[in-house]
Amino acid sequence: MSAYGTITVHDEHGCTRVRLTGEIDAALREDASRAMRRVVSGDEPVVVDLAEVTFIDSSGVAFLVQCSMACEQLGLPCELRNVPEQASQVLTVLGLSDRTVVPVPRPVPLAFPDTTSDEDARTPTAGRAVTRPAASVEREPTVS
Repeated sequence: MSAYGTITVHDEHGCTRVRLTGEIDAALREDASRAMRRVVSGDEPVVVDLAEVTFIDSSGVAFLVQCSMACEQLGLPCELRNVPEQASQVLTVLGLSDRTVVPVPRPVPLAFPDTTSDEDARTPTAGRAVTRPAASVEREPTVS
């Protein structure tokens, strides 16, 4: 168990409650493994409570994603509750919902902004690269 954070699992009120507290990072690998074993061995909906999380890094997010995926495979609902602001920001930046750890569909920003005019937008090639034939090059006639 980490001196800075914990992951515990309790059965309560018809669900499996996974409670994360403190700093959720790689130091909690063993806690995360124990929690996952409990989650996949149950048959109740899973609630992941983040009310007391003060920090979460990629290891913590990986645990949330793995928990969500395991529940999905088992046909169990999995919901995040009491997500603090820092954790919500991390999940949002990664394109994950702060209610469930499912990728949130969102448009992918273009590397270069679309500069087509309204008239160009009506053409079938609007917003796409257009390949044009190479310009012909006149060559000097060769004398044999």
